[in-house]
Amino acid sequence: MSLYQFERDEMTAIYTGRPQKDQALSEALVLGRLAAARLVAANGG
Repeated sequence: MSLYQFERDEMTAIYTGRPQKDQALSEALVLGRLAAARLVAANGG
């Protein structure tokens, strides 16, 4: 599973390799929230 987020000129990419779809989704959501917070902070907000 891959998750991409963009904010202005910044991008995060999350890749999960869990064999079960529910595990991959859960992991991607947790990591995505962390990455989103870092994107906001990197862009002054």
